[in-house]
Amino acid sequence: MARHPQLAVYQLAVREGAVDEAFDGVRPEPGGAELVQLRQGAAKRDGGEALPKVQAQEPLEGEWVGDLLATAAGKVLDERFTPSAGQHCAHCSFRASCSARPEGRHVVE
Repeated sequence: MARHPQLAVYQLAVREGAVDEAFDGVRPEPGGAELVQLRQGAAKRDGGEALPKVQAQEPLEGEWVGDLLATAAGKVLDERFTPSAGQHCAHCSFRASCSARPEGRHVVE
């Protein structure tokens, strides 16, 4: 995935000094990131079940992750949360009061 938000936030944190102390006060330059999924096997061409699945991301380019964080922070500060229905609804405890679901609309409208 070229733009994985979680990995990008980790790289941004490194770039902004989150781990400077671990490097004796010297700020390392992020060189990319990897998300290693220990419970999923790699594709056969990458080693198959003997190795975990790895999603790699190149070093950050541009300010897209900063824009993404600013948007997320704005939504939290403005309390603008628009729910969307999906597969995750099957495991959600708030289905009965969620405006994205038919059974929850009468509760919040």
